[in-house]
Parts: sequence; structure tokens; C-alpha cells
Amino acid sequence: RVFRPVSVARFRIVLLRLRSMFKSPTAKVQLEDDFFMEGAPIGADPFTATVPLSTRAHIAKSDYNHHLSNSSYAQDCDCARFKTYWQFFKQFARAGGWMPLAGTHYQFIREIPMFATYEVRTLLGAWDEKWIYIVSRFVSRSTKGRKERKALPASMTTSTHDSKEPTATINLIHTPANVDTESPSPVPSGATSPEETARSLRAVSAGLGEEKDGSILHAVTVSQMCYKIGRITIPPAIVLAISGFCDAPAEGGPRYSVSHPPPYWPEVLNLTQKSLGGGPKVLHDFLVGGWRNVPECDRWWEQAMSGKIEEQRRANLAQLEAVKSSMEAVRQMRY
Repeated sequence: RVFRPVSVARFRIVLLRLRSMFKSPTAKVQLEDDFFMEGAPIGADPFTATVPLSTRAHIAKSDYNHHLSNSSYAQDCDCARFKTYWQFFKQFARAGGWMPLAGTHYQFIREIPMFATYEVRTLLGAWDEKWIYIVSRFVSRSTKGRKERKALPASMTTSTHDSKEPTATINLIHTPANVDTESPSPVPSGATSPEETARSLRAVSAGLGEEKDGSILHAVTVSQMCYKIGRITIPPAIVLAISGFCDAPAEGGPRYSVSHPPPYWPEVLNLTQKSLGGGPKVLHDFLVGGWRNVPECDRWWEQAMSGKIEEQRRANLAQLEAVKSSMEAVRQMRY
């Protein structure tokens, strides 16, 4: 069950090879390019794009209280994270990239009864120079036929600290030429009391707002991950821009899409498409260090992640960093 998304992805790759077995070399290249570009979130807002995973609390996943076992939340998160990885970052995977997990934080709100169907909705919470935070929400459909609720603001701007206290913000959209890949945290975490862990998790769940469709929220998880090729850490902004995520047009109007790609998209195609001289090897070389040779004024991935996306990223990161720093304070406690 945990490897179901992996099995589906591998099966589709096998089908691709079978389909291209008797094709010409040019047709094979085109089929492969189209396969890895299929479903790319071109023009999507990284904070609203959601990957759903539907499942059920069957007997093997439940405990003696006839509820979904706490251990099953971790298994479902594994499935949801891989499905998100494959749906959003296929080009990164094609270049040999992977996403190791550094930690997961849970807040259990309401139990999920045995045999109930529920959904794990996964979205991107925030990122910095090294880490990306993946938020998963466990929800189920309301059985009382409640009307659709009014949507709350998507911004996670509810502060866990006194609003009178100044908050230091660091502009992390800039991609430095030298990324610290050995430090456990690219941004020093302040000394946060362990008691703030629960408050930080509540702020994350509350800031995301109620479910727009009236679904019942059962749990919220925050996964701290990063992008790697081998032992080299890749800045999240680059991977997100290559996947197609970007800010909306500055002049207004509809968001970018497959038929109306963002201005920087030709740069991505030159890296990823074999038919244009790119491909996995070219993209791999760019990700592991080639991006450092791009002049700062021409770094298209920073332009893609600017504007309202950068504002939202900073607001979300303030909440998610609080969760991480609280757990780091607990780790340093002496008993």
C-alpha cells in the first residue's frame, strides 16, 4: 500500500518503453519528452496546488479503539509525499533527483473512525535556501450535508509570537553561489521554548484555513524535506521553477498555463527536452552546479518565484520555522 504510487509510476514508465519500442529515434525522443512534461504544473501557484490521496481506514490501519492508528498517519504521509513528488517534480526525478525526509511534525485534531474514507491533501508550505516544508491535511467529507463554508485567507500569517516583537525576515529568494549542504539548518534557529511546539502547529493548521468544501479536518502534518542529487543539495526555488510553478503575470490577467507559458519557460525547455538539445544529462549538470554560472541578473528561477509568491513564502516560513525551532529546542534539553 505504501508503495502504490511508486508502482503506478514504474508501470507507466514500462508502458512508455513498450509504446516506443518500434518507433523511430525521433519519435522515441518526442514520446519521452511528452511523458515527463505531462501534467506539469506550468503557471500554477505553489501554495494552492494540491495533490489528493484517497484512502480508507481499514482494519489493518486501525487500533483497538476502532480509530485510524497514529502509526498509519506516517504511512499515508509516505504515499502522499511520493505522489506529490512524482506529480510536481517529474523532471527533477528524471535528472536523478530525490527528496530525503528530515522530520515530520503531527497535530491530531479529530479521530478517523474505522472503515471511514478520508483524503490526504498535500501542498507546499514554504521553503528557504535548503529546506522545503510539505503540509498534508487529513480530511473527510462531512456526513451532515453542511453548506460550503466561506474560504478563509490562504495566508498563514497568524503569528505565534507577540505582534509587538519585531520579526527578522531574510530574503531567501536570492540563490547564493555556495549553498551550505552540511549544516543541519541553513538559517540559525532561535532559542524557542519547547512549549511553543503545539502552538506553532496550531498556527500552521489555523493559518491554512478551513476546508473550502466543508470537509472535516482530522490532522495536519508538516514534513521537512530537501532536494538532492547524490549528496548535493539543490535550492528549492530552482526545482520549483523548472517544474512550472511561478508568479502570476504582473500586469494582471489569467495565470500562465501550458498554452500560455511564463516568459522564462524556453530556458526550462532547453534544459529538459531532448528534442531541443537538453535532457536528463543536461538538466543534471545544471542542477548540480551549472546554475551558479548564470549571472544574477539572468537567474530566471528567482524571477519566477518573486512577487506575491515571495511574500507568501516569507509569511508561511515564519510559522513553519517556528515548528522546527521548537523541536530543536526540545532536542537540546537535558534531563
